[in-house]
Amino acid sequence: MTIYAAKWCPACRALEGGLAERKIAFEVVDVDENASAFARARAASGTSGAIPLTSVAKSGSMVWIVGADVDAVDRAQRGE
Repeated sequence: MTIYAAKWCPACRALEGGLAERKIAFEVVDVDENASAFARARAASGTSGAIPLTSVAKSGSMVWIVGADVDAVDRAQRGE
């Protein structure tokens, strides 16, 4: 699971904190430090560039979640 986020983003921090509380492992890509990775993620997800943007690889496909919806990310991680 990868979260595309920024240090200055309160929603990003909320998502990261919520996932950490649930002991869900994730990697963070700082969009300010790695704009090219974020551009590739935006293109793959078809989103406009809102953060946080989370990618969850499950059963050979990629699920994309825009926003700080901890429950949605948790469900995607569990394959629901």
